[in-house]
Amino acid sequence: MSTEYILELYKQLGHEQNKYVYFMLAAAASAMGFAIQKTTGMRVAWALVPIGIAIVLWSISFYYGSLNRIATNAVLHANLDLLKLYGKVHERQPPTTQTTEIAIKSTEEKLSIENEKAARYGIRQFRFLIAGGIAFLIWHIIEMIRVS
Repeated sequence: MSTEYILELYKQLGHEQNKYVYFMLAAAASAMGFAIQKTTGMRVAWALVPIGIAIVLWSISFYYGSLNRIATNAVLHANLDLLKLYGKVHERQPPTTQTTEIAIKSTEEKLSIENEKAARYGIRQFRFLIAGGIAFLIWHIIEMIRVS
């Protein structure tokens, strides 16, 4: 497989991951806005607790989505640093082969840590978004029962 083909697949993967995370961020923000709009003018009551929980869960989802973006940017920077170190064109390129190997190992460790963080944050973003949806549905069912 050619390096150009691998690079193109890498770009496409990154693009699709970005679209997914931004979709989830938009979904959480939209859900919060919708829930707030639906409850505007309502009196405070225990029946509103599930929708309050939904808003909190969607806020947490948004938070983890933002952390995912930060960790993903750190992964991209570490990847770039790694490529520069391998190509011997890094701005702070170590002077010897031995120190370059140490810098590469250190950068690979940072890359691995940030990659794990990004994955963990992405999973949490999804789970909190879904949990918020479930809490919203519970509120909606309570409202339907209350009105009937």
